[in-house]
Amino acid sequence: MGKERLAAPGYYIQFFGVWKPNPSDKEFGLVHISEDGKCKYADESGRSWNTLLWSCAPTKKMVEKSATNLMDDMTERFIFFKDLKSLKKYPKIGKYKFITNR
Repeated sequence: MGKERLAAPGYYIQFFGVWKPNPSDKEFGLVHISEDGKCKYADESGRSWNTLLWSCAPTKKMVEKSATNLMDDMTERFIFFKDLKSLKKYPKIGKYKFITNR
């Protein structure tokens, strides 16, 4: 897989299950893909970003498939945010204090 297969740059709430616009705090992870293809994930403690191998990051195909799955399918899901400002509006993002305190 090459970096050209990465999903669009931005922030992704990532979780597994049926569609929920607001999964519980313990159900989701947070991934950031930068304009230059660098990928990071927020650690479980909600205190910092860590490097994510681009081969483990969301791909265009994964995100597209997530959008077309039925609401009650158990599958990997993504909620996309173009920038940090829009991510901060997500109601469950308070788990990640290093983001909300910026």
